[in-house]
Amino acid sequence: MTARHIAVIGAGIAGLATAFELVQHGFCISLVAPRSGLAAATPAAMGIVSVKAQIHPRTALFAFKMNGLSALPAWLEHIEKLTKIKIPHSRGIYEPYVDVVRRAKILERVFHGDPLPEQPVEDLIADESLTLRELYGRCVGSFHYPEDMWIDIDSLVSALEGYLKAQSQVQFVDNMVTKCVWEKEGSWKLEFGQGHNALSVDDVVLACGQGTPQILAASGFAGTALVNSLSVMWGVSLSFSVPDLLSRTLIFGKHTFVSHAGKGWFGSVDFKFEPNAGQMEEAKAHLKNSAQELGLLRQNVETKCRAGARLYASDRAPVIGPLSFALLGSDFSSTGYPDSSTPAPVPLFSASPRLFLNTAHHKNGFAFAASAARMISSFIRGDSTEKFSGDFLPERFLK
Repeated sequence: MTARHIAVIGAGIAGLATAFELVQHGFCISLVAPRSGLAAATPAAMGIVSVKAQIHPRTALFAFKMNGLSALPAWLEHIEKLTKIKIPHSRGIYEPYVDVVRRAKILERVFHGDPLPEQPVEDLIADESLTLRELYGRCVGSFHYPEDMWIDIDSLVSALEGYLKAQSQVQFVDNMVTKCVWEKEGSWKLEFGQGHNALSVDDVVLACGQGTPQILAASGFAGTALVNSLSVMWGVSLSFSVPDLLSRTLIFGKHTFVSHAGKGWFGSVDFKFEPNAGQMEEAKAHLKNSAQELGLLRQNVETKCRAGARLYASDRAPVIGPLSFALLGSDFSSTGYPDSSTPAPVPLFSASPRLFLNTAHHKNGFAFAASAARMISSFIRGDSTEKFSGDFLPERFLK
């Protein structure tokens, strides 16, 4: 039996993780993304996955993030074993405080005023963590979350890309998808810019972050509640050299800092629109001043600033699962999709061509990568043993 041909649109961490999972189940993959925009949001991320030692999920979203964190070490080990590439990562994140007022605010925000001593968290004074004090001289103490993680983004992306390029059933398509067309003969046709031939595939996975709303709108889903719920936030991060101390990951409210092997990263600033050159300079200056005020950045150190677009849904939950034609409403005749006599929604595990979403991860791309990829793979394979939360399905926007 010929393996189904699946197009994964997007080559950031979501797309790479999805393709990586599907290849191991024998599918033929076309990984579609322009090289100029490869991993557009991923490089601006900092690879931090933090649940701050909380052990009781308050929402399905937070439970998914906690599960993602617990799955990451084994996933990274699996990738390292297959690729023979070491992916630097570290456990343990610190949240310093400069006085008792700041400490109380952290307790209230993270633990709702109750320190819950059974949780795996340490409240260190600076003298008990001298390397931390050397790196951040102003702190009088710090919370330590030993299970939280930092992952080296460049190494992880390189490992996944290298593995996929070495597989005979994977092709990289250096192009931008403009539209997905459902063909009645039982396939999806991906259309590209002028002068490029279309690509026919059995199934499509949209894992392209910021490009998702435009592709969905051009493919007949314009004006649906799903498309209208999606927005983009731009994150900005700063990179520079640091003293080659022990690796440390620090959290300062909305700002984060990573030090590893003589390199430092500090971010992020959020924009609701793509920052232009002037705004990027403003963001860079803001981050640089903040890092210097915190004692993390020395004077006259060369810095680089990167921006990436993060897609998010109105309820802040990711969108993971099959896209039903029911989202289009009862009249399909004007869209080029099945006519109004076709039952809706399309069966999830039928042989008909299917469209899946793995997107809107916002700031949780690395926390969700492995778990979301496994969910998509299970949907495609029709694995009914997997349990899924309806909180993340695209059909939630029908309610």
